[in-house]
Amino acid sequence: MLKSWRAVSSRKSEQSTRAVVILAVVLSAGLTVNVGSASAQTATVAPTAAATMTTTPAATATSPAAATTTPAATVEPTPAATATTTAVPSATPAPAPVVPHDSRYFAETRYRIDNDQVWDYFNARGGVEIFGFPVSRTLVLLGCTAQIFQRQIAQVCAGTGARLMNVLDDLFPYTRVNFAAFPDVNSSMKNATPGADEPNYDTRILQFVRDNAPDTFSGVNVRFGTTFFSLITGDMVGSSDPGIVAISNLEVWGAPISPPMFDPGNADFVYQRFQRGVMHHISSQ
Repeated sequence: MLKSWRAVSSRKSEQSTRAVVILAVVLSAGLTVNVGSASAQTATVAPTAAATMTTTPAATATSPAAATTTPAATVEPTPAATATTTAVPSATPAPAPVVPHDSRYFAETRYRIDNDQVWDYFNARGGVEIFGFPVSRTLVLLGCTAQIFQRQIAQVCAGTGARLMNVLDDLFPYTRVNFAAFPDVNSSMKNATPGADEPNYDTRILQFVRDNAPDTFSGVNVRFGTTFFSLITGDMVGSSDPGIVAISNLEVWGAPISPPMFDPGNADFVYQRFQRGVMHHISSQ
């Protein structure tokens, strides 16, 4: 089942820039479908007797004056074959596994974070405030263990720790959701993004964000750059090092993959697309 939704960060900046994450989800992994055995039908056909014909001898003249005629031959009908149906009991579905209702369980959505690495990462990057509530069980997505949240998709691939998926470039390339028009992926900007294997990646990628996520766009104080670097705080990651806090924000947002854009249908709205979220500024608020 494919489903899309829009989750807005609970923390708003002073200038009404809101963090918006669009997901496809994708994927209602929590939906369990129990398929029982279909009732088998066995058709039993009763033997059919062959049709019989009784023929009466031809008319015989008894006297020149009168003749007696015997009725014509008749065919006796044979009952048609009948089918009987035998019901076979369906298999009893296996009971659903018991889900512990502990600190990892969220009654709001009735899902639990089972994977230890995802749980540790969830808590180290702001918890519900950043991820939203889990909306799936643990599943395998594109070859990696994953879990879908309201605002993020966390994954654990072989040989790596938990991290967030780049949802808004390849997995969710759409530009229209709930009557809003978002920027498309800008291939030039995406191709210019520093690679993780390049020298001085940490310094270069943060500068790339500063150069492409402005606080002012077309005279509007959108504060996209400030919002980017203030979503994750030092208290959330347990560090006062500005570099660690900045990289932690990069983990949540990903790199910018579009310049800012006014909504074509509403000049009051300005959007900017990142790999893992969309920023939304409302000028009138």
